[in-house]
Amino acid sequence: MAIMELFSNIKSPKKFRLISDSLYEIKPGNEMYYNLVSSHGNVCTPAVKIGDEVKVFQVIGEPKDEKSTPVISTVSGKVIKVMDSFNNEGLKVPTIVVENDKQYSKLEKDIPKELNQDFVDVIKKYALLDGEGKMLYKKYELNKPENITNIIINAAKWDKNSLVIPYLLNEKSMEIMEAINMIKSIFVNASIFFVFNKQDNYDYSKLKSIEKDINFKVISQAYSNFMNNLLIQDTLGNCEKDKVIIEDLKDLISIYHCFKSKEPVIEEIISITDCSMNTNNYKVLTGTKVSDILDALKINEADVDKIVKNGVITGQAVISSDVPVIQGTDSIAFIKYEKGQAERGCIRCGECARVCPVNLYPVKLAKYAQLKDSEEFKKYKGELCVECGLCSYVCPSRINLASKIILGKNLIVK
Repeated sequence: MAIMELFSNIKSPKKFRLISDSLYEIKPGNEMYYNLVSSHGNVCTPAVKIGDEVKVFQVIGEPKDEKSTPVISTVSGKVIKVMDSFNNEGLKVPTIVVENDKQYSKLEKDIPKELNQDFVDVIKKYALLDGEGKMLYKKYELNKPENITNIIINAAKWDKNSLVIPYLLNEKSMEIMEAINMIKSIFVNASIFFVFNKQDNYDYSKLKSIEKDINFKVISQAYSNFMNNLLIQDTLGNCEKDKVIIEDLKDLISIYHCFKSKEPVIEEIISITDCSMNTNNYKVLTGTKVSDILDALKINEADVDKIVKNGVITGQAVISSDVPVIQGTDSIAFIKYEKGQAERGCIRCGECARVCPVNLYPVKLAKYAQLKDSEEFKKYKGELCVECGLCSYVCPSRINLASKIILGKNLIVK
């Protein structure tokens, strides 16, 4: 296991090249890692012990409270370790390691007779998480769903090295619309808006041909999961934000999958970019280690300077190649630096503050995050960071301010 430098700079090229429209598959490795603690308060305790045999869909991590969702095994095999290992936020957390027997034996399905009668119960039962890592059913568990006036489908994602959206638009339009119809049956008064970034130039003609009673809006901005208020403003103008639900395409596919297959979602469609900035889309089982992806793609880890998940601008640098794929992983980029890209000291140019969309002072927040100074971090409103990554992107000293601030939010605020 190699330990990566978490805070060295992440710089992205202007373009990522999609090599093929096909969807490939990464075969899971011999050992699968399941973190029991993630961001956004998801905390579980082991439901198995070393030596236990487990099957696909078996709960191996029990939720500690109502804020958490169970952790399930995505392979069959034997539990060989329960130990601390790095998660996506760079923290060492309890982790269950399952030795993959490559048989993929499944638990017998426990399907309610009237599975389709309650939308919320279904997505709760199958532990779906949204793009922020939060429990998906929470946004639909409302006392008065008739009060929701608009639903925005965010297809203008900030993660520029994820090329999953064009694949979904081309190959999964029918599934997307079937999920939309399920949602519309709950929020009967809501208008549906698909929002695209005009710079992406995505072809959404298949969606339009399937469903006429849908609004399509093309705007000049892209949005991370933490920029929802800006997305609502640019799409709808001034409105009551508590009457708007925001969803993304991958969540719709997950919803469709749960109702169609009556099984939890155990794999993610991920754009994976190699050191030459060539990208392909892959199916990957959750629990698959990044090191197994490197092996599958025949990439030498020694040739990789940085591994970044969910966007080279907005994403988080991965501290270890043992970090697993989890629900909500959109992209993984293996980055090789050019000469002269090493991190240097701050020159106090103020560029990070200039580009911040919520007028924060990133260099100070990064400093207080590293010092674990919660009072100063909160004083400078670190919890308001929308994790856009622009501060890291513009920094002439190559300081990855965003990763430091995000880690500070996880350690101090959450």
